[in-house]
Amino acid sequence: MKPVVTIFIFLCAWVLTSAASATKNQGTEPNKCSTTGLAEHSAKDMRSRLKHTQPIDPPCCGRNLDLKGTIVLLVVVGETGDVICVELVSGDPMIADSAVHSVAKWKFQPHVAKGQPSAFYGRVSIRFHATERAVTFKVTDEPPKAQSTPTTH
Repeated sequence: MKPVVTIFIFLCAWVLTSAASATKNQGTEPNKCSTTGLAEHSAKDMRSRLKHTQPIDPPCCGRNLDLKGTIVLLVVVGETGDVICVELVSGDPMIADSAVHSVAKWKFQPHVAKGQPSAFYGRVSIRFHATERAVTFKVTDEPPKAQSTPTTH
């Protein structure tokens, strides 16, 4: 039965990777976040401005799923602190879609420049452990170490 689970996980990963590639390769890249004219914040500042998170749903692919790693997302936050755009920078494609959907519902403390609230952006690093039942995660101040790859067991 173990080879069947491995094949199923492989197929789920392939489907998710293919969908991400298809979206990325569209001519105008509709999911690309625009950061033109916005203040950039460090990962540490993004974490400190974080007021509210939402759970990350477990990825598909059923039993015996055990993913660990770090995903990095580019997050654009509007004047009110609501997320207006999320884009995958790096990380496991198995968890990317779930993480993007969750972070899109997060809330940040607004940035104030010259007495006025203004939109801003930054990278959010999320260290995660995903199983078939739940995803535990922690927002970190730093991106993953070079050459780190998520593990699947």
